[in-house]
Amino acid sequence: MEVRLIPAALKLLSLDKEAANFAKRHRRSNLHNAVFGAPVRDPLEPKREVCELNPSCDELADHVGIQEAYRRFYGPV
Repeated sequence: MEVRLIPAALKLLSLDKEAANFAKRHRRSNLHNAVFGAPVRDPLEPKREVCELNPSCDELADHVGIQEAYRRFYGPV
């Protein structure tokens, strides 16, 4: 048994692109943040600031990276 749709029903089933995009979630991009709010902060930024205040940690961060330098001086990240 074959189901046939009448033309009015076909129009209801076909959505144009703009109508289908209204529910799309905005991606977190710089343009979105500039328009809708502040950018998402780097989760390591507070640890980077703490490490920069300690000259030894700051120097080590230049060699092994901020995560490893912070871990060596202050414990696990």
